Amino acid sequence: MRIISWNVCGWKSISQRGFIRKILDYDADIICLQETRTEKIDLPLEFTFSGYKAYVNSSRRRGFHGTAVITKLKPLRIMRKIGHPRFDLEGRFLRLDFPNFILINIYLPHGGRRKEEMNYKLEAYNTLLNYLAKLTGFNVILTGDFNVAHKPIDLARPKENVNNTMFTLAERLKIDALIKLGFIDTFRKFHKNGGSLHLVASCL
Repeated sequence: MRIISWNVCGWKSISQRGFIRKILDYDADIICLQETRTEKIDLPLEFTFSGYKAYVNSSRRRGFHGTAVITKLKPLRIMRKIGHPRFDLEGRFLRLDFPNFILINIYLPHGGRRKEEMNYKLEAYNTLLNYLAKLTGFNVILTGDFNVAHKPIDLARPKENVNNTMFTLAERLKIDALIKLGFIDTFRKFHKNGGSLHLVASCL
């Protein structure tokens, strides 16, 4: 099975640039998108003919946040709420249950350049961790934009950023907690050199 995870910074923007059609070359079974910034996703005909269908969780605030999953596989159930009021209103959570696994696509808050939203970010992480802890025993694939550089290798200048948003100890410990739940950083599993943390996912 092939799964793609991508923060698109606006569905309409990448659609106009033609980037979406290039994804077809990867022949993915599931495509997880974050920061879609739209209420509706109109798939190009090439996607429809290839058997894809889109599932969307949009933000109540138009033009912000949002998640989506484009998949060839038919889900048994779709859930759009994780249990945190603000997080749910922003469309940051999308869960699709399939016969053999659960897929969760998530878009964690940034935290703010001056850390003005850090409390919200850490609250969201705690909500996610509590949610995932209840899924012990299930095959869970967790994809998304986590807005955290977990290890020094994930940054070009880790020493200069140690106290900055996305690389504070408090944020990095949340990724540690995800890994303690049994999740694996699949990007780092296959790429040992420097680069950003793309996703944390469990192996099926």
